[in-house]
Amino acid sequence: MTSGPLDEVAPAIPDGGETAVVEPATRPGRRARGRHARGRRARGQQPVATFRPGRLARLAAGARRFVVLSAPSPEGDVVVVDLATSVLARLEGLPGIVGAAQLPGGALGPFAVLDVPSAALGPPNDPARPESHRVTAPASVAGILGRRRARRLLRTLLAPPEPQLLGFAGPSWPYWELRGDRPSVAVVAPTRGPVVYRRAEDDAVWIRFGWHRTDNWLPMTDPVVTDAVMASGRTRLGGRALAAALGFRPSYLVVVVGRPQEGYCPKLVVAILPRP
Repeated sequence: MTSGPLDEVAPAIPDGGETAVVEPATRPGRRARGRHARGRRARGQQPVATFRPGRLARLAAGARRFVVLSAPSPEGDVVVVDLATSVLARLEGLPGIVGAAQLPGGALGPFAVLDVPSAALGPPNDPARPESHRVTAPASVAGILGRRRARRLLRTLLAPPEPQLLGFAGPSWPYWELRGDRPSVAVVAPTRGPVVYRRAEDDAVWIRFGWHRTDNWLPMTDPVVTDAVMASGRTRLGGRALAAALGFRPSYLVVVVGRPQEGYCPKLVVAILPRP
């Protein structure tokens, strides 16, 4: 689905308000942290443990380690990368995640590291999504991937320049024509945009971006992005306005082939990622 040149909407959108000044966070000293912990214990509260980027728990025997690229989608799957092979995968039906409360915000997000028992990973069984695996046992959070390692990993995952994103033209493709011989997930670095829109008629959030010679309009399902758009009260966010709403500058998009809808599988953008 295409329309006029993307350059018409790519420039930054003025915020129309004052720029908020955020004071840099300071890390308390060791003595202060100790006093805070003693105070929590005195009040009967447990110290809150959080994962620190780059420090990963030891991999248990018989488990596979994955790096998360997208939060759980409305369709119930999570886009991940197998850390041992740098291969993209999609995990479906996670029955639980041990340790998620220790992640920033208490929720699963990009660059979290999951350990999944190998025996709990079912084989792919959908020709529209050959990277998909159904998980039958809880995963455990091993930590958060460090910035340098995440940056190197993303560089290896970027989709090469091709005439058609995910191997077919347009925003969807007939389910009956998918044979499992083409990828259903891609990490792309937009060449123009992105610009996010909220449609007035149904409040659906869409994203427009350029990728090489293609102009793409696709539905957006990333809950962080949709919540930011709704909170802004605006119908279009791009450039510095989008970066301010998200809290980071958009650098990468995770695009997938969704489940069939009336016989057609749509392309969906499930995550906007920063540069680690």
